[in-house]
Amino acid sequence: MFTITDYYNLLDFKGDIFDAIQDYGMPFSELINGLYNNFIDNTTKADQQTAHNFFNASEASKRHVLDLVNMWAYDSISHGI
Repeated sequence: MFTITDYYNLLDFKGDIFDAIQDYGMPFSELINGLYNNFIDNTTKADQQTAHNFFNASEASKRHVLDLVNMWAYDSISHGI
């Protein structure tokens, strides 16, 4: 099962996401929870399972999951979660 801890470990805290986290003005745990829920709501169970077993996944699967994590984080932030 893909957990919020799994999500947190995959999130890129550099660049725009880091800036948005600093500027958002909501408690960090609330922000992470919102990003996680948006990811869960918009990805397949297979992608979530790959994310959960990230370090055992193929390089292509890792890249795909990281792209999804970043895409949905940017989407969440840009639309106000």
